[in-house]
Amino acid sequence: MNHGQASQSQGIHTLVAYTYADLSARTGATGFVSTDVGKLAFQIDNASYWLLSAVDPTWVKLSTGGYYPLVAGNQAAGSTYTLLGALPELDYSRLGSVCSLRTLVQIPASSTAQVRLYNVTDTEILYESGVVSGPQTNYDFGPAAITLPTGSAVIEFWMSTPTITGGNATCLSAGLIIDG
Repeated sequence: MNHGQASQSQGIHTLVAYTYADLSARTGATGFVSTDVGKLAFQIDNASYWLLSAVDPTWVKLSTGGYYPLVAGNQAAGSTYTLLGALPELDYSRLGSVCSLRTLVQIPASSTAQVRLYNVTDTEILYESGVVSGPQTNYDFGPAAITLPTGSAVIEFWMSTPTITGGNATCLSAGLIIDG
């Protein structure tokens, strides 16, 4: 099957998991479970994006146009660094000089995880975390301040599970928040 021709019924999904008409519809939503944490919602009345950070529900607002998702949907890491997502080539000089990396990662007991943000164009590591031990249900490796490239670049998000006896770590979401 050609991925570009697949439909939502065949497993292709949009970045946004929920759409709400307004504030009361979003904050009044119920029925969330732990696997929903890290999913995005779009609020129609003010064109804002929100990240679900707890099932009660707790929402974190993402600045409109300032959130650049690196990973959409659950992605599992292998024992060595695995490419989980990337941004297309962007001219970062037009966006600002500093951003924050935000992630939600699940790490099984007896396993560890580590993340890396890599500038492919200039072949440099922009950020590499320390190794974090499980169990972690919704671990955020951020907010890590990242200095952006000064021109056009492709940025990739990598994750590894160096200690894999408990299973692979899974990234629920990862993205850059650029403050401009």
